[in-house]
Amino acid sequence: MKYIRVYKFGIKPPFENREMVYNQLELAHAYRRDLARLERNRRTVRLAVMELDDDFCSARERAQQASQQVTAVYDQIKAVRGAERKLAVPQDLLRALQEKRDLSANALTSFRVQRRITQSRLGFLLERTDKVANDERKILRANCGLFWGTYLLVETAADASAKDTPEFDGHQPNCPGCPPWRGEGSIGVQIQKGMDAACLFGSDTRVRIDPLPRAIEKSGGQPRKAGFGKRQAQRTILRMRIGSTDRKPVWGSWKMSMHRQLPEGARIKFVTVTCRKIGPRQEWTCQITAEIPEPVRACGTGIVAVDIGWRQIGEGLRVGTWWGADGGPAQELQMPADIRSSWDKCDSLRSIRDRQRDVFLPRFHAALSKRELPEWLRTRTATLMRWESCNRIHNLLKEWKERGRFVGDKAAYSMLYGYCYRDYHLWEWEDSQRKKTLRRRKEGYRCIAAKLASTYGTLVLEQFDLRSVAKKPPLVDEHPNETARRNRVIACTSELRECLIQAFVARRGHVVAGPAHNTTKECHITRVVGKFDAAESVRHTTEQGTSWDQDDNACRNLVQRYLERPGDFEIVGGARKSKKTGEIVEMDGGKFNRAKKARAKKGSGEGGAREGGDKAAE
Repeated sequence: MKYIRVYKFGIKPPFENREMVYNQLELAHAYRRDLARLERNRRTVRLAVMELDDDFCSARERAQQASQQVTAVYDQIKAVRGAERKLAVPQDLLRALQEKRDLSANALTSFRVQRRITQSRLGFLLERTDKVANDERKILRANCGLFWGTYLLVETAADASAKDTPEFDGHQPNCPGCPPWRGEGSIGVQIQKGMDAACLFGSDTRVRIDPLPRAIEKSGGQPRKAGFGKRQAQRTILRMRIGSTDRKPVWGSWKMSMHRQLPEGARIKFVTVTCRKIGPRQEWTCQITAEIPEPVRACGTGIVAVDIGWRQIGEGLRVGTWWGADGGPAQELQMPADIRSSWDKCDSLRSIRDRQRDVFLPRFHAALSKRELPEWLRTRTATLMRWESCNRIHNLLKEWKERGRFVGDKAAYSMLYGYCYRDYHLWEWEDSQRKKTLRRRKEGYRCIAAKLASTYGTLVLEQFDLRSVAKKPPLVDEHPNETARRNRVIACTSELRECLIQAFVARRGHVVAGPAHNTTKECHITRVVGKFDAAESVRHTTEQGTSWDQDDNACRNLVQRYLERPGDFEIVGGARKSKKTGEIVEMDGGKFNRAKKARAKKGSGEGGAREGGDKAAE
């Protein structure tokens, strides 16, 4: 089995062909924008084709009318709340809302069924529409001006966005968008058929890594050397082909800190350089995608269950609980206190910036009103008093500098410049503080996952859609628990789950997910489902006299259910179930790898006749 790993290194801004690198980033965004427009046009034409079916139009109209009835009841509830100044909702309106919701859900279900029928009826026309769009895409690719590795990245991102955006949101047509241009993006080079990692330090015409002159002197030209001069030996130069001139490569160059070696036997598949905005500054990184042989690290043995969920207990924040089938006590996963304090610091800096903005805007508006302003500035500041984004003020200063000064602007310009000068420091501090906090949290989760993966071989999780708890309910009878919602953001349990899955899969372990129904309320000792509010307290005592922590209880129930009914659990990442035996087996790489193996087997003369086996005739 082959494993894909992505190695990430920090780099500095480009120093060779800098303008060409930034031009490639701009062209990549323009190409992404064109692909989004092409996808919107394709979906518009597909909708026009489906509207040729009267049954489709009728089903969509019924779904639209049902949705409008739900909206009308919502408007009535808002009016009652506004008149009575209370959050409580009359029972008759709640019953009417539930009835309209049920009708709307049934209408949407009928619309989805009819949409599939219509697509099967008019499939030939829809396929023709897709073919025309594919031909237009090829024309856009030929005229985009991007090097071939970069346009592959753009097309991959556009395809992922189109796949994640359904064609209909309810009964309304839905189209993918395009992120705005913020001076960031990615450029890359694809290495067809792969390349040995050692060739990166050679003379390849696509991508290469060269040591700095000082590193050559102290490390003998090696990319990294232990002992004296180790830090200097990590400093290299990344050169990536970003174009061609008379069939000769045009290089973009970045200084890179190569803090770790690529494993022996690795084959390079893709090299990507990414620029991201963190507040007012840019961060450049290099990602090297490599295919590596079987990893040396391996999972332990046994089964461990992790119940993921956030809860504030005392001064700490619990993000999960794990229990191993080896019989030890359950362990609690706590968010470190310093990470919570870092989040509080981010919020404090943001609050300071907002207060300074609220003080500045009236003063700046008064200074502008005393002078005759150019047309562009008058239009730009028409809604100045309603600005809520500090970035708009910085953009105004940037545009003012580009357009030039005018007579009588000294007071207003100096005031604007002074505000931006002070806010720039807070802006950079806030975003850097948030970025460091996110990285520290992820590193903590990775350490937890690595520890569990090195001890156990199978990870058992709940089939739990975390998006359902992230949404605010449309109507509530009391004020929502904002503290719990903030703790959800701080805990980011989806990241913890992803780190756990990656740690086990990378070590050739197995990850399974099972139903979460009553894992908290069913006693793991008596198997009796209790009735209690899980949000009020974390520890419960049943009528039979047993007492346990509800998260510890959920972990034990998950392990017991997996041992008793493994068929109820789905495989998550890196493996699959055998259709014959039901056991967990490694993935074989998909149909293309299977076809490749079959061709190789046929070419070697094997498999020409039926091979012997248990079912072969005696």
